[in-house]
Amino acid sequence: MDHKGHFYLDIPKRGKVEMSLIADGLRKIAMLVYLIQNGSLGSTLFWDETEANLNSRIMVKVVNALAKLAQYGTQVILATHDLFLMKELSLLIESTPKMSAQFLSFHRDEAGVAVEQGRLLEDQQKYFNI
Repeated sequence: MDHKGHFYLDIPKRGKVEMSLIADGLRKIAMLVYLIQNGSLGSTLFWDETEANLNSRIMVKVVNALAKLAQYGTQVILATHDLFLMKELSLLIESTPKMSAQFLSFHRDEAGVAVEQGRLLEDQQKYFNI
């Protein structure tokens, strides 16, 4: 941040770029890094539509970073419709037996809204058909 309150992202081979000129997906990641660095993230991270404006190459790195946050004690709650993101998370959780995780899906049934849950995405085969 400069003396006028503008935020910049230091990009290799490009230098400092004002945050308003950064793609939305990268801006979200930069904001998360900023919150972690200044200690204001807190104990819970809520992130709606995590996949929005992120390409799949970056999304894999985001999944790994979120897993690290969880391992250091931050509760990470994501809301997504992206099967790729959910599958990446599930594979990471499966390969880390001590990691605590829960997938929840909501769907309508005769009684109203039903919830299906499981530690891995594959535990919800009825709705994801994986």
